[in-house]
Amino acid sequence: MKYDELDPEAIHVTRPGQDPRFDAEVPIAGGAMEVVAGGATAGPTRRALRRFLHEKPALVALAYILLLVVATLTFLALALLARPPLVPFDLRAAAVLLSIIVLILTVSVVALWRTTKFN
Repeated sequence: MKYDELDPEAIHVTRPGQDPRFDAEVPIAGGAMEVVAGGATAGPTRRALRRFLHEKPALVALAYILLLVVATLTFLALALLARPPLVPFDLRAAAVLLSIIVLILTVSVVALWRTTKFN
């Protein structure tokens, strides 16, 4: 069974008075800018927003996105408020640490590839 057959809104893709051959999921010829500028329909956008309100996985995904945005903005705000560190920067030590990180990453990727055989 196709996903569209399970979607209750797939039956109602047109509004009263519209041509029944019109499919709200097909993009308008002018693209998104035509929709924003007053095009014929914004059906797919309304449908996606309704799913946020009625489907729990979509609501959870929205909550995760909002939490991520809040956390990112918090870190950026704190970074702007922080004063620069007074510790001198050693370029040689930074290069050694970077090479160790790249080595660990390479070993991990090779081990994961050997275990899973992803191509």
